Amino acid sequence: MKKNTAITLLFFLLIFTTVNAQEGCQVDSFVNYTYVAGTSVKENATKGTYYYNANGFKTSYLLYRWEEVTSTWDDWRRVTYTNNAAGLPTIELEEYFDNATTSWIKQYQTTFTYNSAGIVTQDLKKNWNGAANIWVNSTKIDYVITGGLKNQELDQVWDTNSNSWENVYKIDLNYDADTLVQEILQIWNTGINTWRNQWKNYYVSNDLGNPIIMYYYTYDVTTNVFDLAQRTDYTYNVENQLIKNET
Repeated sequence: MKKNTAITLLFFLLIFTTVNAQEGCQVDSFVNYTYVAGTSVKENATKGTYYYNANGFKTSYLLYRWEEVTSTWDDWRRVTYTNNAAGLPTIELEEYFDNATTSWIKQYQTTFTYNSAGIVTQDLKKNWNGAANIWVNSTKIDYVITGGLKNQELDQVWDTNSNSWENVYKIDLNYDADTLVQEILQIWNTGINTWRNQWKNYYVSNDLGNPIIMYYYTYDVTTNVFDLAQRTDYTYNVENQLIKNET
């Protein structure tokens, strides 16, 4: 019987988040369910457990998936965090559980670099090479931060042939004071070693800095101009919380 797994996939993305809930209540665990298609019958899908140290910093996260045959929760994914003195994660180690060897197997390692204000300036991901028993560069994101605002994001991938980083795309962001006005994405053209426009977003915001209109443009390489492709309108309630967006 086919099941709706959308909710499961949503929570699966939580494995790769690095947000530390240092203020207010901390999440200790959750259980995620799927529904049998066409019914209101729910069944176990996944569950997660968070672990913290004495300072309240998140140190690890375990994800289990439900085994219907044995009616048990089986180990599935594990994320372990190394934190700095401020409680910000500097290393995130992702592993999966191998049922054949009943052991945790390394998969990804992400290293975070921060500026003096505690804002991420680099996100470096490596993949585990089990045969060579080493970490291998995979992707890297560098952020340009000015006045606490992100002005640029540069994404690169590791080329194992040249043992060097290669550009993939970059996003330049422009502000009016602290309010985001425009972001432009460019992709790297390896043929001529230059950046090529891809798309841009232009925002109209309310007095509180929240966008009420977003114009999405795509770049026409024949005319060398941005063409309006889509408009999205955002609606907020009296507490300035987003309640609707229409495209």
